[in-house]
Amino acid sequence: MTPEERIANLEQAFIAIKELTLNMDKRMDRFDERLGSLLEAQKQTEAHLSALAVIVQELGQVQKLRDAKLVDTDARLNKLIEIVDRFISGSRTGGNP
Repeated sequence: MTPEERIANLEQAFIAIKELTLNMDKRMDRFDERLGSLLEAQKQTEAHLSALAVIVQELGQVQKLRDAKLVDTDARLNKLIEIVDRFISGSRTGGNP
């Protein structure tokens, strides 16, 4: 191989390495952008999960309150049923309720 051919091969190798380096830089830039997007999405997901946890906790409190009100409503309905039953029984027998 002549010195000119060696120089030409070195130039081609240098150009190929430079192109590979530029290509790698572009890929790393895209990777950094995508990683940034993923990190931002992760932050948003964590914030949404945090908000969801608060909502679930509030829902649990509301359900406890609802259950307590249902127990109270059941008790009041049972009392009303007893009163109506006594009234109906008193009406049938001709007595006072």
